[in-house]
Amino acid sequence: TTRLVGHLELGPPKLMQPYIKGLKQVQHELDLPDDLLYLIISFLHMVALEDEKCDVLDTVGAWCRGTVIGVDLETRRVRIHYDDFIAYWDEWMPANDSRIVAFGEWTRFLGKNVAKSRLISHS
Repeated sequence: TTRLVGHLELGPPKLMQPYIKGLKQVQHELDLPDDLLYLIISFLHMVALEDEKCDVLDTVGAWCRGTVIGVDLETRRVRIHYDDFIAYWDEWMPANDSRIVAFGEWTRFLGKNVAKSRLISHS
């Protein structure tokens, strides 16, 4: 099965599958409402986003390959690192930002969009 976190449609990470199965068992035993179980699973999905690969539309309109390098659960934002670029270009974005899509959705067609000016350090 797939999960949708923002605009990222991803299969459940293998490490999460036992936890989800365990949560469903606990839900049955404690008679927890479905919306509470959904909230817990959504929280786990946000945590599991770290290190996920994605395609991301940069601020000049080019699709790039990216990696989620941070998750802020309180604000539901993710920190995106643009692969092949220096950390200067990393940015925090809402997890449901339409500029973040599944890995390969755009970059498989366009290849790498690497602007050489981004590879230069801004010191």
